[in-house]
Amino acid sequence: MNILIAEDDAIARRVLSLFLAPYGSVHAAATGKEALSMFERALQSESSFDLVCLDIHMPGLEGLEVLKNIREIEVNQNPARKTPVLMLTGSSEEKEIAQAQLLGAKGFILKPIIESDLIDHLDAMGMSPKN
Repeated sequence: MNILIAEDDAIARRVLSLFLAPYGSVHAAATGKEALSMFERALQSESSFDLVCLDIHMPGLEGLEVLKNIREIEVNQNPARKTPVLMLTGSSEEKEIAQAQLLGAKGFILKPIIESDLIDHLDAMGMSPKN
């Protein structure tokens, strides 16, 4: 599995990388713009991401805008593809959650990220560690 983490906090990126390493190859971006660029390059090179973990609040390009752009890229390049996205958030604002759901987010993980919560989300999406 090919995984993209978009998280501006270096410690959260590292923790998520450690939690997700058993599931596949983990790539990390510190900004929304960087994440979007990585996503598009991966899709064009046919090594697309199987999961995106996306922070809602990032400097520059916010996570919801990144998600919107991801969906537009998918429609333009491969309309049948809809990459699973887990949103990461420090708050549970209903407006943000509703927007992310409309854009097709598969779930939300509240910070601080607890490994068992992340694993529960991955299990619910049918994802399992590589052997």
